[in-house]
Amino acid sequence: MKGRLPLILWATLVSACPTTLMVIGARYNRLSDRSIETPGWVPSVVNGLFVAHLIFSIIACVAVAWVFSERRSRWLAWSLTAALLPLSFSIWIGTCMSISGSVL
Repeated sequence: MKGRLPLILWATLVSACPTTLMVIGARYNRLSDRSIETPGWVPSVVNGLFVAHLIFSIIACVAVAWVFSERRSRWLAWSLTAALLPLSFSIWIGTCMSISGSVL
């Protein structure tokens, strides 16, 4: 596949869930203001987004073969996807601490 649309879709696929987790963590931040009430649905949404991100990362790894035509670009994309997983895990942990108001 040639063109920029597959590349844009691939980048959106690997970045949408971590970005959403950061927005939720900033919106319901109980670490800085204990008076903020976290609705009951927020923890399940946060956990669901992390699981969805893991699934999206697997899909993105498989899709690399169609999105990137050069071998060097494929390795770079796979490396980037693998590097994003620990970062996404730390974003998920930070969001969980933020919405619960407790620190590990």
